[in-house]
Amino acid sequence: MAISFGPIRRIYALLDDGFDELPKQNENKSLDSCLIVGHLGNIGKKGDLSPCKKAEVKALVNAKLFSNHKISRRWKVSEASVRSIKKKIESGEELSLKRKKKCGRKPIFTPRSERSLKKNCSENKFTTTKVIKSQLQDIIVNASERTIRRKLKDLNFKTCRPARKPKLTLAMKAKRMNWAKQWHDKDVDFWRSVCFSDESTFEILQNKAQFVRRRRGEKFHSDCAVQTVKHPTKIMIWSVISGKGTGRLLKLEEWFPNGEAYIFMQDGAPCHTTRSIKAVLTEQNIPLLDWSGNSPDMNPIENIWELMKREVAKDVITNKTQLLERIIHV
Repeated sequence: MAISFGPIRRIYALLDDGFDELPKQNENKSLDSCLIVGHLGNIGKKGDLSPCKKAEVKALVNAKLFSNHKISRRWKVSEASVRSIKKKIESGEELSLKRKKKCGRKPIFTPRSERSLKKNCSENKFTTTKVIKSQLQDIIVNASERTIRRKLKDLNFKTCRPARKPKLTLAMKAKRMNWAKQWHDKDVDFWRSVCFSDESTFEILQNKAQFVRRRRGEKFHSDCAVQTVKHPTKIMIWSVISGKGTGRLLKLEEWFPNGEAYIFMQDGAPCHTTRSIKAVLTEQNIPLLDWSGNSPDMNPIENIWELMKREVAKDVITNKTQLLERIIHV
């Protein structure tokens, strides 16, 4: 492989680091005598040299252009390594490019400590690295919290924001299971005839952002902070959705126009289960879909509310009238 020394001479002129000027030789020279410019630095005891690093040092030694010290500084390897490679070359010994895996600092984590760490994190997924370090101090010696975090990442334990969902009692879980068994065999046409209803609260200054990208010192800048008020202006909106589309957004009390037969669904909120509400539903002959308590995740209209709130949060709203108008036009 032929390489031109021209670019290397220009880099030498720019660095001006005290090296002897590269000898003027044939511009086309073998790779063994080629110098690839590295970085200066203090050289101490390092881990195994990579196969590529060994080959590069071998090429420099064979070229006989620089001393061991200069090769060591330029290539950021110890002089002992350079001398060892040079000695093997002079004695005709074959230079192995494989890693010996005997150099460098030994891993802090042993197979046993890794198993203990994995077990601890699997059983207590909300624990902190500080607590883990104190709990496993007899097994994991001299491991910093940062090292523990890196090892947890290697074990596929990623740090995330926990998902939030309603707390379900055993009775609620049993009711949800019975509900699923009761309705699982219904076809698509049946579910298209179900009106899923729900209410949701919209408020001014409702920012859903969980993260902000900022520079150091911008923590309290107005464009990096989420503004809050003690008593935000709120509007309660009620609506329904079905297989034929969405219903009207209602702030005032209103009923569906007479027409096709629907099955009405509402959650178990106290305002829905009062005697007066039940009496009206019975009087109007509105069939109800039995519903499990504390189960908003089963109601598809919740997805509509979330999308609407994201759209409303994009605008600057200062009063209740603007908030209502924006909700209607989403």
